[in-house]
Parts: sequence; structure tokens; C-alpha cells
Amino acid sequence: MRIKLEQLNEEEMDYLFKLRKARTLDTLELMTEKLEREATTSAQEASICRAFDVREGEIEQGKYV
Repeated sequence: MRIKLEQLNEEEMDYLFKLRKARTLDTLELMTEKLEREATTSAQEASICRAFDVREGEIEQGKYV
């Protein structure tokens, strides 16, 4: 089940805005990997994953591309 935009907290929204620069799934994966490498806590990694899930759905639906 996909995470909905309304379910994201403030930190997750910040990551989503960064990931919205990605226009393809390949670019999204590369950007996400970089963010995950820079994450210092497991909570940050979880936020990145949730933002990734939302952005992946947006790209698949053709939103913000």
C-alpha cells in the first residue's frame, strides 16, 4: 500500500521536495541512494524511504515531471 502525501510529516516533506527534482525512476533511485548515504540516523533513513515511496507514485502517475 502506497503512502499518501497527507501522511508525511515535516521532515518527510522536506525530503520529498528534494526528490521532486527527479523526473525519472532511475534518477529518483540515484538521488535516494545519495540521501541515504548522508543520513545519520535510522529515523532519517525511514523518512527518506517514505518520501521515496510518494515520489515514485507521483512519477508513475506523471505528476510533477
